[in-house]
Amino acid sequence: DVNYIKIAKWNNIRSPYKLRVGDRIIIKSNKFRKKESSDIKYKENKKKVKYASNVKWGRPHYGKISKEFSYSDIGKKGIDIAGKIGDDILSSSDGMVVYTGNGIKGYGNLIIIKHNDTFLSAYAHTNKILVEENNLVKKGQVIAKLGDTDSIKPILHFQIRKNGKSVDPE
Repeated sequence: DVNYIKIAKWNNIRSPYKLRVGDRIIIKSNKFRKKESSDIKYKENKKKVKYASNVKWGRPHYGKISKEFSYSDIGKKGIDIAGKIGDDILSSSDGMVVYTGNGIKGYGNLIIIKHNDTFLSAYAHTNKILVEENNLVKKGQVIAKLGDTDSIKPILHFQIRKNGKSVDPE
């Protein structure tokens, strides 16, 4: 009953979280986990991040848009931007990285950035993630390299969420 991300953090294992035969890992006792989670909540409350009230957006990649935003309920909600494997992917605005990994099926290597209490942005199918959770990023900062993880061609699938609902990034 332990999330693999916690096990990875305890053992300094980075995405894509691969183990080899013979590797040893630490899984902390339940008693320690409960203490640790309360310590984390205390630290998070102590370290408040001040978010901008208005977000200034930029393009995360300058390739051609290969799939436009769709208002239908079917499929992923965002745009696909074509490019070459290894192209820079930029943060679309200032914020805090709240997720990095490949634990969400269909998105490959994914980064989610919280820009304020209203907006999140998501960057899917990256080849290499260059930021970690809880990193503060600036608009235009290189956060990843374009890839084709969980997609049929090299693309950046880019989403902006407003209060949890997808909106057209353009």
